[in-house]
Amino acid sequence: MASLNSQSGPQSFLGMIGIALKMLMGDPVKYFGLVFGIGFSTLLMSQQASIFVGLLTWGANPVLDVRQAQIWVMDPRVKQPDQGQPISDQSLYRVRSVDGVAWAVPYARSAATVKTMQGNIAAITLVGVDNQSMVGLPEENLANSMAAIRGRNAAILDGNKTNLIWADGRDPVGEVVEINDNRVVVTGLTSSLANFSGLPTLYMKYSDAIAITPPLMRLRLPRQSATSSPSSWSRPSPVLNQRLWPNGLQRLQASKR
Repeated sequence: MASLNSQSGPQSFLGMIGIALKMLMGDPVKYFGLVFGIGFSTLLMSQQASIFVGLLTWGANPVLDVRQAQIWVMDPRVKQPDQGQPISDQSLYRVRSVDGVAWAVPYARSAATVKTMQGNIAAITLVGVDNQSMVGLPEENLANSMAAIRGRNAAILDGNKTNLIWADGRDPVGEVVEINDNRVVVTGLTSSLANFSGLPTLYMKYSDAIAITPPLMRLRLPRQSATSSPSSWSRPSPVLNQRLWPNGLQRLQASKR
């Protein structure tokens, strides 16, 4: 049996560290390859985490943009805001009749294509907000947005992505565009949160939006909230479906006669 001197312990430890450093950095190529691999792996992990958070944020932004609504009511088959599935006007009245609901207004969101007078064609997200309360407009510059959207077929555009429609960088206010063969005038700009699709967002009154949207593309999302609404708000009168299929109604009436 043998005993170690207490003085040899620290020296032996330092000697082992020196040998380890020589083994690690003795071959410069392997050493720098190891450092690069660890650094690149750390970068990838951080990047993937940021991409994941960004995708979740983009997916939630259409809901976060409407700060006034606490509860969204929609078709059970709808998985995300950009997936349009119409619900009937009677559903809006059913929501308003529920105890504890202070107010509920319609909301339309669908994909559309705009044609400019210069011949450009671009995809957009068309949003229809309640005619009276204007719930659904971005909060930034809200008063001006509410005034600009009041006119017939008037619309306000997300000013952050106007270059996707007019590549020359022109001011879009006052420009006339065409949506589903309907004339729409851009009367103002706003700023909305970036959505998952990355398309420009065009806001119109609910009645105007559903009037120019094909029935199969329409998405109505009545919203209810437990908070009280201002007394100046009045409940909108939803547009009846009969206004959307006049030719079919005429044929139906003719057959009954």
